Amino acid sequence: MVIVSGGYGLVLGREPIGWYAQQFAERMWPEGLVARCLGAYAESIEATTVIGLLAGTTGYAKVFRKVRWPPTVENAWLVSPDLDGGGAQIKVPRAIGEALAEIADGRCLPEEWTSSDGIPVRIDDVTGTPGGSGLTR
Repeated sequence: MVIVSGGYGLVLGREPIGWYAQQFAERMWPEGLVARCLGAYAESIEATTVIGLLAGTTGYAKVFRKVRWPPTVENAWLVSPDLDGGGAQIKVPRAIGEALAEIADGRCLPEEWTSSDGIPVRIDDVTGTPGGSGLTR
C-alpha cells in the first residue's frame, strides 16, 4: 500500500509519519515527480494490478491518472466514490475505507455496491485496457 500524502509525497502504509496539516498539491513537487514515483514503485514490486482509492476530483486522482504504468501493470483502476450532494468530508473517506476493506478481503465490488451511506463508486480503467474492470462481478 502506498499513500499519496500532502506532507510527504508518497509513503508506504507501514511507514510512521508525523502530524501535519497540508493538503496535497502536485505543484509542491517537481513536475511529474509524484506520478513517476508511483510508476517506479509499481515497477519495483512488479505489480500487475494497481487500484487507486481516491476521491475522483482531487489532486490525488489527477496525479494517479497521469502515471505511466510500467509494462508489468496489466490493470490500473481508479475507484472513486460517486457522491452527489454534501458530506464529502465524512462520507467520501468512509466510502473509500469500506471499498478498501472489500477489496483487501479479496472480494469483488458488485456493480450495485454502495457504502454504508449509500454512496456508489465509479471505477475507471486508467490503463486504457478494453473490457470490464475486473473489480466488479
